[in-house]
Amino acid sequence: MPESKPLLLSIYELGGYPNFVPLYQKLGFEVEVLTSGRKAVAFLKKRAPEVVVAVLQRNPQIRVVVFYERELEEKLDLLRGRFSNFTAMGLPVEPEALEKLLQSGSSS
Repeated sequence: MPESKPLLLSIYELGGYPNFVPLYQKLGFEVEVLTSGRKAVAFLKKRAPEVVVAVLQRNPQIRVVVFYERELEEKLDLLRGRFSNFTAMGLPVEPEALEKLLQSGSSS
């Protein structure tokens, strides 16, 4: 039985971006490329990728919330060092905290 590859979901709603599929494959990923948010949502109901790569073309001000396993916080800190436009919530997420975040209208 062949070893399964980690899955990477790539979401590009518009063209004009480099094709990184060969790179993803070189790194050992099984790659699924989708061209709409709706297709991505349907796909995510069936499969759970290790990585999601998406271009936020329509609204660069979109808020991103990342849920993470607390034992991986060190890796999350590396991400925070590179990007600041997301909010991270450690699992298990308290519904009240998520509700407050979503009602606040801002990322932190």
